[in-house]
Amino acid sequence: MRTFSRADWDRAQEEWRDFSDEWKEVRHLAAMRGILFPPSGTKWDDWRDDHPTQRAMLIRAIRETPVLLRTAVGRSRSWSEVIDYVTGQRDEMRREGVEVEDREILRARAEQPTHRESTMALGGILERLAESVGTGMIGTGRGKTGVSNGGIQTGSGPSTVLIPGDLAQPEPRPLPPSEDL
Repeated sequence: MRTFSRADWDRAQEEWRDFSDEWKEVRHLAAMRGILFPPSGTKWDDWRDDHPTQRAMLIRAIRETPVLLRTAVGRSRSWSEVIDYVTGQRDEMRREGVEVEDREILRARAEQPTHRESTMALGGILERLAESVGTGMIGTGRGKTGVSNGGIQTGSGPSTVLIPGDLAQPEPRPLPPSEDL
């Protein structure tokens, strides 16, 4: 346990005067760990600066990761240790986040059907469609989709489906007379 003189205490209290109420809990936790003086920096410092101050980095942690900051203060004896812990944990979370994201992308790719699976599924749908309209016109040709015998022939494998022409191309309906004429 650290001990401080009354003069040190008073000087630290004076230096904390410039800090907002957001710092109240962190300040108390730090004092309990023997970190009496506030972090270096001013209230105008920004964590995005090339060389951010302790204060700038800690205010970011107060606002973005308060639980992590409380944990860091509870296990540290200086602001430098707090910052090292917070930045290390953030880096680890970022790495884990990227790894999780990569795994999710790979899983999504693995779940997508291959070209062959997609073609077979589409062929099955077209077969069921032909059967549902009662044509039963399923052949075994090797053709591409096109018009054949008054219908549409589709398929490139052993299951070619022929959809009758009246389903493939509905007859045009006359437009209702226009009253504007």
